[in-house]
Amino acid sequence: MKKFQILFLVILLSFLSSCCWLGGSGREIVTTSENISPTYTGCVEVFPNNQLPSPLKEHWSDQMVLKVNENALKSPNLTHAILGDTNEAVGDPYLQYGWNILTTFFPGLLAFEGVAALLIRRKRKHYVAAIKNLIPHDGVVDVREAATDVARALGLAHSSPTTKEIFESEVANKGNPAPS
Repeated sequence: MKKFQILFLVILLSFLSSCCWLGGSGREIVTTSENISPTYTGCVEVFPNNQLPSPLKEHWSDQMVLKVNENALKSPNLTHAILGDTNEAVGDPYLQYGWNILTTFFPGLLAFEGVAALLIRRKRKHYVAAIKNLIPHDGVVDVREAATDVARALGLAHSSPTTKEIFESEVANKGNPAPS
């Protein structure tokens, strides 16, 4: 039970680590800092000027352009450009919500796995085995075995047949240790 509580806590903290996930609904826009309301507390990102449409590129050539939620504007009449409705790009709002969760969760998971790989030898062993399976050896790249090694490192598969047998015997004995 404690493992599930820890897993829930890790998932919850990884969601809360992104201000953009909590930024609210609305379309993303680009504008300059003087057009943003001083009370806006959402996510603000610098937007590269070379990705702006031509008229805005000329208009904002000497200013820093920011990507924000449309709710950040002081007034809807101020100069801004809509980047596109992300819900239209994906289609279904539920898919968009799921995509937002995944893009928020996976960077945190990767950071956690990186630290865990530094500290846990078995996890490191499985990741090294996965990389070795992806390097061509005698013209063979074993993608299936590499995926299995990654699943083992993530704890989604047993590390060896022996650990699988021990687990199955404990389940058969209802939690009692397997007889030696």
